[in-house]
Amino acid sequence: MTSTHESAGSTRRLGTSVGKVLDMAAAVVKLVGMVFALLLVGNILLTVFDANPSNELTMFFASASTGLTLWFENLFTPASPKMAIVVNHGLAAIFWLVAAALVARILRAAR
Repeated sequence: MTSTHESAGSTRRLGTSVGKVLDMAAAVVKLVGMVFALLLVGNILLTVFDANPSNELTMFFASASTGLTLWFENLFTPASPKMAIVVNHGLAAIFWLVAAALVARILRAAR
């Protein structure tokens, strides 16, 4: 009878550990999505407010956001280059937030 109780305790501990790992993974996914969205929004703001394009910070945000726009880059091509960045990078930022939230929810539900 003792071995049955020990086995049940081990299974519960394993389930708790897996749950903690999945919760941690969900938190990391949400954090990464937020960081990606912040990089995109940072580039939008620097573009809208005419930041110096040769400034290191501006170049960092422009470079980082280029890889994060995925298939949203040049999705819409309004006449204004600023508006193109606002719309396309804004859509990409929303995508990262929504995708991260969905993946985090799936990870938490898998516990």
